[in-house]
Amino acid sequence: MKHWLTRLAVIPLALAPMAVPATAADATIPGVQVAALATVMPRSPLSQDSIYFVMTDRYANGDIRNDHGSAAVAGGLASGGFKPSDPGYFHGGDLKGLTRNLDRVKRLGFTAVWITPPFVNRAVQGSSAAYHGYWILDFTHIDPHFGTEADFDSFVAKAHALRLKVYVDIVMNHTADIIGYRDGTGFGAPGSKQPFVPAAWADVKSPAFLNDLSNYHNQGNVENWSSPQQYQNGDFYGLDDIKTENTAVVDGFADVYSDWLVNHAVDGFRIDTAKHVDDAFFARWIPKLMQDVQAKAAAKGLAAHQPQLFGEVFIEDPATLATYVRDRRLPSVLDFGLQPAVVRFAAGASDATALSGTLNYDDAFNAGVSSDGFVRNAYGLTVFGGNHDMGRTAMLVQNAGGGTTPAQLLPRTELAYSLLYLLRGAPVVYYGDEVGMLGTGGDKAAREDMFPTQVASWKTEARVGGKPIGSGSSLSRSEEKLPIALFLRALNGLRSKYAALRSGALTLRKAHGSLLVWSRIDAGERREFVVASNASNRSLRATVQTSTPDSAFVSVFGGKVRAATGASGQLGFTVPPRSTLVLRAARLLPSTSSAPMLTAAASFNVDYGAPLLTASGYAGSDPITVTFAARTCASCAWNALGSDDSAPYRLVLEDGAWSGGDYLDVVAITRTSDGRSSAGPVLHLTHADVTR
Repeated sequence: MKHWLTRLAVIPLALAPMAVPATAADATIPGVQVAALATVMPRSPLSQDSIYFVMTDRYANGDIRNDHGSAAVAGGLASGGFKPSDPGYFHGGDLKGLTRNLDRVKRLGFTAVWITPPFVNRAVQGSSAAYHGYWILDFTHIDPHFGTEADFDSFVAKAHALRLKVYVDIVMNHTADIIGYRDGTGFGAPGSKQPFVPAAWADVKSPAFLNDLSNYHNQGNVENWSSPQQYQNGDFYGLDDIKTENTAVVDGFADVYSDWLVNHAVDGFRIDTAKHVDDAFFARWIPKLMQDVQAKAAAKGLAAHQPQLFGEVFIEDPATLATYVRDRRLPSVLDFGLQPAVVRFAAGASDATALSGTLNYDDAFNAGVSSDGFVRNAYGLTVFGGNHDMGRTAMLVQNAGGGTTPAQLLPRTELAYSLLYLLRGAPVVYYGDEVGMLGTGGDKAAREDMFPTQVASWKTEARVGGKPIGSGSSLSRSEEKLPIALFLRALNGLRSKYAALRSGALTLRKAHGSLLVWSRIDAGERREFVVASNASNRSLRATVQTSTPDSAFVSVFGGKVRAATGASGQLGFTVPPRSTLVLRAARLLPSTSSAPMLTAAASFNVDYGAPLLTASGYAGSDPITVTFAARTCASCAWNALGSDDSAPYRLVLEDGAWSGGDYLDVVAITRTSDGRSSAGPVLHLTHADVTR
């Protein structure tokens, strides 16, 4: 998923000290075992998706009777907060309104819809309301502002009828603010605070374990956001911080969310504030969640489906972000590392090497297929350009220097989306981006209404590729013909038509100046696609190495272009300014005669903060896959640790590979694109060889 050419500049990955080399092949692996271990690199089902992210309150009002919530729910705290002219309060959007507009989501070509938390919230806190859904009191019922459980089930049923998956935003780090402190809200050491709950609210939360003060940290508000002790144990802007270390919490949330998966047919979850729970939480919660899902599905005579899970971890450093996948066991995260790199490149503010340097850390996410059944690698990350907290993609591109007017901004916003759709991962589009919503900031300033708005400033707000909405509705059919809507529909159609553009192996071909070129090759079809993005204001000529010699390449996106490779596989073509071009090879990859033998090595990698396996010795053009296999004794069976399908071939060596011992044999097994395999020499390792 990285680089093919040594000329490509990347962020260096420091190896310390010299890598341990493999020895001569003094132990052999039977050919039948080599073939069995030489598999294609796995893909998460999430990699197939393109996701439409909706803030339910701001989408469509299907039932005005629920606009004010209900005083009969959650001790009366779930009522009020309806001020449609104020950006910080409820505007009336609900599940019925969203359900009636799911055909629109389908027409735009998305495969999944992600909604903000629909559960019962404390409607009003301070000078704002819980229109966003993150101030939860009752995790077991639907907030009355959004409708009923029946409305939710109808929404899911309609989505599934349209072959749209449903991902629900969930929270496990905190609840609404109910707990007070007699000695002030400043952060304190464990046990130093005097927490209390007003008598009238003693049982206002559900499930019941959330009414037990011992299931909270009770240390006051986070004051130092760079301190893990504070951001994991402190109250997130006053919200009651749950003690996720407790078994009652792990089991309680597994029970709650397995109900939504089994009883309400939800397809998966986006996990809010995943950075702020304790380090071991997901390694405990996910297995318990799956255990509960299987038991409840069996009791109902249903098949237990594995949900897709992706967490919000607001960390831009990709090496650190990856530890939440490898070490803390989240199956996927929102890619906060790629987001700024894409935005800056699309805006023309940074060159292609900065973006390729971020992608160079993709191997840090690679944990193969784990015992819990989830596939963890960069192909399954969720990628985005903007969101409800940071602001919209177009605004962020503009702020990075992408244009001073909406007309200038349009091609660069589209360029950002083409990168998100065609590099790797599951693209996420924030509702309203498709109609050119620009916004003026993050948070409340990026949460405009799709239905006719009563917020005065939103009526006159500039839009990219369209006019200010005035008193009109962004849900009208005419709005689907706006430039970004048509562009996203085309990208969704492209990914739907060609599997390689959803989950094909990613190989960067060139990163220089304003030009980034890469290949995507599907392991099944064995056909190469070459994708090129040009962030310059002028056309640029690209000449790159491909894996497909003697073939015509014809554009399928981005303009009418036809080019061809000769016997060397070199391909030359011109990329229009501020655009992305996709070329498809007319011929399949050529057959191979044998699989190359690669040499494994290992050392501690400073950037990854972990031991890293590498495989070297291949200079061919066929897109091979390298599987690293290991055994813990000379007579033990060989087991696959994980695989990589793009050079440089690397895999983080997890602690579990040692099985509690100090000795490990490792071998690099190659698989060609047409299924031939071979094993290289054996690498003998001890812990001392790969420690810092």
